[in-house]
Amino acid sequence: MRSPSLIHRALSFTLPLALLAAAPVAVTLSASPCYAQSDDADDVEKQAVQLFAEGKRLYGEGKLKQAVAKLEKAYDLRPAPPILLNIGKAYEKLGQKKKALLTYIKFLRKARLVSPFRPMISAKVKALKKETGYKGGDDGSLATYDTARTGGGSGSGGGRRRRGQMIHTPVDSVKVRQPLELQAELPPDAKADSVRVYFRRQGQTKFRSIAMDLQGDAYVARVPGKYVRTTSMQYYIEARNKGQKRPVAVAGTRRTPHIVVIDGGKPPSALPKSTDTIRSPYWTWFWVGVGVTAASLGAFGAFTALMLDRKAAIEDVAYSGGNDNRESFGVRARDWESQGKTFDAASKVFLAVGIAAAAGTGFLFYLDRKWVKRERARREADMASAPREKRRDVVRLFASPWATQSGAGFVGRIDF
Repeated sequence: MRSPSLIHRALSFTLPLALLAAAPVAVTLSASPCYAQSDDADDVEKQAVQLFAEGKRLYGEGKLKQAVAKLEKAYDLRPAPPILLNIGKAYEKLGQKKKALLTYIKFLRKARLVSPFRPMISAKVKALKKETGYKGGDDGSLATYDTARTGGGSGSGGGRRRRGQMIHTPVDSVKVRQPLELQAELPPDAKADSVRVYFRRQGQTKFRSIAMDLQGDAYVARVPGKYVRTTSMQYYIEARNKGQKRPVAVAGTRRTPHIVVIDGGKPPSALPKSTDTIRSPYWTWFWVGVGVTAASLGAFGAFTALMLDRKAAIEDVAYSGGNDNRESFGVRARDWESQGKTFDAASKVFLAVGIAAAAGTGFLFYLDRKWVKRERARREADMASAPREKRRDVVRLFASPWATQSGAGFVGRIDF
């Protein structure tokens, strides 16, 4: 008899990181943490994983019958419903449509109601029932998850067709600073020019995005470990065509993203947004530059005023009619003219110094902002990874968006 923890793990439908890279389809065994598992359960799990890996390899080599046998044995040991999708797809490629149909129906009966595979499999079941003429009873599908269903009521032509659901098993946990590996497939007969995964850390409001690469039938992506730092993160996937506003297919949405718990991560810290407490090596020199600029431009203004004063004095005496002492006037005029030239030269020098100081001060301001930004990012990373007792003894207010399949909201916390 399997332990309850093993059954719980089999029903969690989480993609193990070790199997994501080479899986022929976007379905695999669960790798949820188990806290009280016996040695026998460990042996069963290892055997199931080994059988699944063999089945996956045979599937990739085109040996579909042998692959089905291995996958069915893996399912017997670990009855995780997503494995049935591998088996059903293999039956489809073998041309055994009725067996594929029965396998998909079995999946619908055993899978979670919120399984992301349900819309696509419901559509497959309908198509295969028409092709095979199957007249069985309940097929396990739910009308509310039918991708072909439209809204708007009768007589109005219906509403907009729902967006397709990508074949994707949500990842619900990952180790801190380890890459988050994701894999997804497009719905049947769907085509897309690009597929992107959007993600954000706990405490962030904006999503980053990276492109997913096509490998075989599946799109894969690795979210770098540097983004896997806090206690949780969120992501969703969109497939789009150029020129279309609505995505072709999705796995999660911006309003209801998938939530990933980060094992070993630290909650984000509320760092000061102002730069008052962060001083760069350029800060003092910046203010020195401001002072030199102000002094130089002030000196330029003073010497310019003196030069103009000497010029005005010469003109005033020359046109005042005071010609009684021409010799004395000539001596003073030559002195004022000499002084005026000196003051003019000095004003030009201080103007040049002021312009150069202003340019240097602007460059120092740029270096200061750049240094502060880099230092703030470093402090944020250090605070996120530091033990609680080593953090600054301040009050921190933290709020983070939260969402599930059934609702959304915000979670808040105050640290003292």
